[in-house]
Amino acid sequence: MTKAAQRASGMVPMVPGIATGLKNVAASPISLTGTTSSTTAITAASVTAGYVANGAYITGSGIPAGTYLSGVAGAALTLSAAATASASGVALTIFPLNTRITTANTLVVADAYGNANLLQNVNASASINNSGAGGLDTGVVAASTWYYEYIIWGIALGVSKVFSLSAVAPNLPAGYTMYAWVGAARTDANKILLYTLKTGRKNQYICMVGSNVAALPLMSSGAVGAPDTPTYLAVSVSSFVPPTATEIDLVMKTGNTSAHAICAPNNSYGNATSVANTPPMAVCISSYGLAPITMRNSMILESANIYYANSDSSNGVLVCAGWTDNL
Repeated sequence: MTKAAQRASGMVPMVPGIATGLKNVAASPISLTGTTSSTTAITAASVTAGYVANGAYITGSGIPAGTYLSGVAGAALTLSAAATASASGVALTIFPLNTRITTANTLVVADAYGNANLLQNVNASASINNSGAGGLDTGVVAASTWYYEYIIWGIALGVSKVFSLSAVAPNLPAGYTMYAWVGAARTDANKILLYTLKTGRKNQYICMVGSNVAALPLMSSGAVGAPDTPTYLAVSVSSFVPPTATEIDLVMKTGNTSAHAICAPNNSYGNATSVANTPPMAVCISSYGLAPITMRNSMILESANIYYANSDSSNGVLVCAGWTDNL
């Protein structure tokens, strides 16, 4: 396997990108007020500067959570199809999810020839709806796709940031010569970045009403496999963590009487009550009554799947809370 392929698969560290105090976060939501003019339009919005069509979720009185902007014209906001804006004096919260900010105390950028530069007090943002520096390095944004975040630098232009489909190196805009890989983010079905926070190497999904992460991403629900046999179900991680992740952060729940649940990085582990070959995650509820139990744990990824079984048909769930980058 080539080194580029190894990096893309997360098998070797991504370089450059040595950093202290590294943090990636979506731009903070803000509140604004407006007045409805139709079922899908809001006029006289108190704040509209900086918002890009199809680049922010909007929620408020009479507006369903998960509605997104499909048009911005001055102080008028047009909502996505089938949205309902029914209040006459709408109080709104906007989540500009397609803009993400990277900060770092120090960060090493480098070029393809091994030249490097140490940056200090980095603070750069980019919107995946834009093109070039401060946006997507090439092409147009796609739905349900992982994008990689890079800090870029040029001697005359200074610091900026780009998103890229490449997990190895971005297409550098003219004038930029060095870069550092700083993380990854995924778009949803509406081409909007999922709401996540990265601190150092750790990434966490941020649950917030009105955003596109109203709940932790569901990997499996109900009764699957057989935790007492055991028979494991292979669950793909590709929609929940990027290919560059080394660990996945999981939350597992079961709650029915005598329910069992197990989860492991491969299917060679034992059953829910195994002593000699205990799976890394196991929940066993005795027959004395209902006692819902939730377990959170992380595990190093051994493949593109994790392996899971749960006997609880009504309360059994496995969700992804985040991941650890190979940075």
